[in-house]
Amino acid sequence: MLAFDTISETFRLMSRPPELQQAAGDATTTRQQLLELDGELVVAAMQGVTSLAIWALQDYKAEVWTLRCRVEVPPSTLYGGISNNVMPSMVLSVGAGAILIVDRYCGVARLYDLKEKRMRSQIYLGGQYLTFLAFRGSIMPHAFFDSPRSSEVPHIKFFD
Repeated sequence: MLAFDTISETFRLMSRPPELQQAAGDATTTRQQLLELDGELVVAAMQGVTSLAIWALQDYKAEVWTLRCRVEVPPSTLYGGISNNVMPSMVLSVGAGAILIVDRYCGVARLYDLKEKRMRSQIYLGGQYLTFLAFRGSIMPHAFFDSPRSSEVPHIKFFD
């Protein structure tokens, strides 16, 4: 993992969570991704087809990772009760201690509540390969956004 320090403007290599260091090159841990979850940097790692490990970075400088939880992910159930043993392909943070576990290939998304430690719902999104983009506004407000509009700049109306 490569980290960028915005103050010193330097890059450095960071270690992965300990379990993932040991499993490097192991075929049972095939999908790993970084995400922000409840203000923490987290690695979500699928281990096999049914186990998801959530590791949180507790100390950036000392590179201390803590296993926040392990989620047992049952096979996706599609319409008609057909079970799918495909490994979920994506994990998204949806805030308030919840994650969305997505099988993009079968079009199934499941909402998992990390506080209650249970699947809340499963949504069938269609049999198409899905693409998800997560966006969070990060532009800091500045005073000039609130300044009065210049009469020299015409007003553009985008919507009725």
